[in-house]
Amino acid sequence: MRRWLPRTLAGKFLVLQLVVVALVLIVAAVVSARQSQAQFRANAADRILGAAESLAANPAVRERIDAATAAADLAPIVESTRIQSGTSIVVIADAGRTIIAATDPTLIGRELVVSDERAWDGRAWDGDLTLAGNDLIAASTPVFTSPTGGAVDPSLVGLAVVGEEYPSAVTTLASDVPEVALLLGLASLAGLTGSWLLARRIKKQTRGLEPAEIATLTDQREALLHSIREGVVGVDPAGRVTIANDGARDLLDLPGDCVGRPVDELGLEPDVADVLCGRADGADVVVLHRDRVLVANRRTARTPGREGRKGEDIGTVTTLRDRSDLIALQRQLGATRSVGETLRAQTHEFDNQLHIISGLAQLGEYDELREYLSTITARRARMDTTISELIKDPAVASLLIAKASLAAESRVELQLSPESRCARLDSELSTDVGTVLGNLVDNALDAVANSVDAAVTVEIVSDESAVRVVVSDSGPGVPEGTGDLVFARGFSTKSSTVAGGRGVGLSLVRMVCLRRGGWVGVHSGQDSVPAVGAVFTAVLGRVPVEDRADPDGTTGADAGARERERA
Repeated sequence: MRRWLPRTLAGKFLVLQLVVVALVLIVAAVVSARQSQAQFRANAADRILGAAESLAANPAVRERIDAATAAADLAPIVESTRIQSGTSIVVIADAGRTIIAATDPTLIGRELVVSDERAWDGRAWDGDLTLAGNDLIAASTPVFTSPTGGAVDPSLVGLAVVGEEYPSAVTTLASDVPEVALLLGLASLAGLTGSWLLARRIKKQTRGLEPAEIATLTDQREALLHSIREGVVGVDPAGRVTIANDGARDLLDLPGDCVGRPVDELGLEPDVADVLCGRADGADVVVLHRDRVLVANRRTARTPGREGRKGEDIGTVTTLRDRSDLIALQRQLGATRSVGETLRAQTHEFDNQLHIISGLAQLGEYDELREYLSTITARRARMDTTISELIKDPAVASLLIAKASLAAESRVELQLSPESRCARLDSELSTDVGTVLGNLVDNALDAVANSVDAAVTVEIVSDESAVRVVVSDSGPGVPEGTGDLVFARGFSTKSSTVAGGRGVGLSLVRMVCLRRGGWVGVHSGQDSVPAVGAVFTAVLGRVPVEDRADPDGTTGADAGARERERA
């Protein structure tokens, strides 16, 4: 059967319309037949009742109804009545309810049974009657004796019954064939025209695709969307989620019923919600969602434009990539690069010192040589002793020593604040502190480069809940209005003369601090005594955000906000 069914949308609509028209015609035919039956009953009742009254009033019937030869005597009368009235059957029954005359001779001698017993009491009756297996609409009239011999009340001597058969449904419908055919033709023409117009309208809205093609396209779209490893989130102009593939659900921990719900009701991090809703713009925007570092790109979705015009905006599509592993690797590479640069600086410094020692030895200035060796040994010892006494974590202490050598090569004095106190840290926290400290010191060294009396001061304080790192420099300070922008990825007040660009270090510092439920801020210290340039303060919680919760049910981010308010 499927091979014979139409494949086009217009053909399917036409078949559907014809089926509907056929059903309507069938119902109309049934209703018409029932109405014809009711109309026939109403019209025939008066006619057959008049014929029965005329037959009962016939003097011959009154006189011969009790005669022994009543069947033969009354046969012409009943036949004449049938012909004149156009009915199907006419019978006469005596007072004993036996048929004595009838147009159908087989009925003579049978008992006449009517549904209303009052007919035998001398009252006229009409209704349904079955005779000789035929269903009839019948009417009966009592036959009374002629008033003779001074009798006042005539007596009932029988019934005159006239009946007509109901027309069959086929006969009724056959009489309506021309009208039904006309209606069928008009309905088919209207269905054909309507189907063609409807199919044309729908195909215009579906870009000319047939239903099977639309279903195939939808299946392919769903398969392609959910096979993409990156997260894809579609948002309509009202801020409701329209698309969310499996990758997006995993990366953002979206609920199963996220499609159709507003973005702000999904419990996402504020930065993520801002990107999805368009409140934050930019390419490759780095956002933090719980323990994941995501890179988001948001684009506006439009319908296909026509005649050089832009299509209508139907929402936005945001792609999300998990860069947690990449960021971790970037942090490790940054630490490695920092160590490499400090080793290079130390090598350069040691080369200069060895050249001086070699020159003094060749000149025979042994007293000067001893004094020079004592000086550089004492300086190195003082720095190493100071750092080792205040900073008990080996990784952080070694990083400070290396950065001191790097600063010395750039003619910058790097000082460790006497207020510093840092106990031994666990390996993960030590790595994060090293990342923050290294980037802040590098940023400070860049700020004071080529300046007179350049100095950088570092303060590290750890307690039971957090580690606080403060780095200040004697540079020009932070430009007004850029306090928060300096931590944005890609933002820099310096020219991009390094490979890979600038504006990465401070954004990485902020990301590490937020991941540990802390914060990072900057202010200018030009008004302080003594005057300093920029002062960066970073606080790192000992436990990451996803693993910590205060007794009152707040998260590590909330604790970091309170710590910042206290600071």
